Amino acid sequence: MSRLDIKGLLREAGFKPERIADTSFGKPTPLPYAVYIHGSSSPFSADNAILIQTHNITVEIYTDMRRDQELIGSVSEVFKRHGIIFETAEDYIETEKTYRVSFYFEEMI
Repeated sequence: MSRLDIKGLLREAGFKPERIADTSFGKPTPLPYAVYIHGSSSPFSADNAILIQTHNITVEIYTDMRRDQELIGSVSEVFKRHGIIFETAEDYIETEKTYRVSFYFEEMI
């Protein structure tokens, strides 16, 4: 089973290691920062055998600027360079006065 080095990809995009967390930081962290979450996995099977298994990953970028184009563009370019096909969504978290851009993709394992 292989796993993408999400932390390494985010460092390549310009994030400092202390601004990247797997699941959560557990304490307040200055913006901008990134959190990645390994989600569910889905097998594709035939003839009573698993042929392919995918693993869902979400990478969330938090910033205080509306669509920080340089940062989001950098993450997008790194993912594209590594052949990662992704979808994005953007929202504003009113209680935290923070913008979030989420990248959703699957990894074959």
